[in-house]
Amino acid sequence: VGSNLVRALLKASHRVRVLVRPSSDARGLLNLPVERCEGDVLDLDSLNAAARGRTLIFHAAAVFSYWGMRAEDQRNLAERGTRNVLEAARNARASRVVVTSSSVVLGSTSGSQVLDEENAVDEPEPSAYTRSKIGQEAAALRTPVFSPRELDVLKHLNQGLQDKMIARRLGVTEHAVRFHLKNIYAKTRARGRLEAVVRARELGLFEGVTYQSR
Repeated sequence: VGSNLVRALLKASHRVRVLVRPSSDARGLLNLPVERCEGDVLDLDSLNAAARGRTLIFHAAAVFSYWGMRAEDQRNLAERGTRNVLEAARNARASRVVVTSSSVVLGSTSGSQVLDEENAVDEPEPSAYTRSKIGQEAAALRTPVFSPRELDVLKHLNQGLQDKMIARRLGVTEHAVRFHLKNIYAKTRARGRLEAVVRARELGLFEGVTYQSR
């Protein structure tokens, strides 16, 4: 997945930085014009270094295996690795993170059927790999990543400001503020302003804040 993703990004004229473990087989990246960083998704320091200055981060690190790996190690890689990637993205103030999941989290059918987010695994004893991918998705949904502008809106929301004043402070339109609020509500799973602020406080987003305004 990773090398094909890199090629697609290069084809779309993106500058690409890749995180590669020292022991990884990186032949798929041979002769590609990318910046390489050595590290591991279980090593937050290496992730912070790789994410620094990046605005868009793709997380595709995983072990696709139904045997040969301890269930606990597979779960740790999927869940803690994902939490680390999202923390590094937040530290870098990245605007978006794309986490590579798997169709196994939607369950399986004996016939031809389209599955979506309304479907779920209903196997009595899912494999360790399936459990790890379910845990990965849960970890990702519990750790939302906000764009720099969304963080600015949230911080002014924390001051109790209404849309018009936030727009004036940030030098944007009220429509833009409402657009960012919609994204904030989705990421915090909030039904309104107060709930979004409470969730943001729980995530520690207001620690040592500085407010951007124009």
